[in-house]
Amino acid sequence: MIDYESQGSAEDAPPSSTQRRDERAARTICRILRVRFELPAKDVSLNSRFVEDLGMDAFDLPDLILSLEETFEVDISLAVAARILTLKDAVRCVLSK
Repeated sequence: MIDYESQGSAEDAPPSSTQRRDERAARTICRILRVRFELPAKDVSLNSRFVEDLGMDAFDLPDLILSLEETFEVDISLAVAARILTLKDAVRCVLSK
């Protein structure tokens, strides 16, 4: 745990609740990628593209969308799903619902 009081600078302030929410969503999606798709955590970043960078294929993407819907209890339309290309896109999608 970071001790924010001893650091003293306003720039080092604790993360906002929005930042913590975003980080939790990203960690949860990373866990899905590790467990369901056996992707090493070291290979995944917010800008990782599912197909180009992580090697997911056309069969993996619908499975990922279903996993996101189940985990975050959201409905993702086909139009929105088609725009989820990176981990950052997935985080934005599940948090916007």
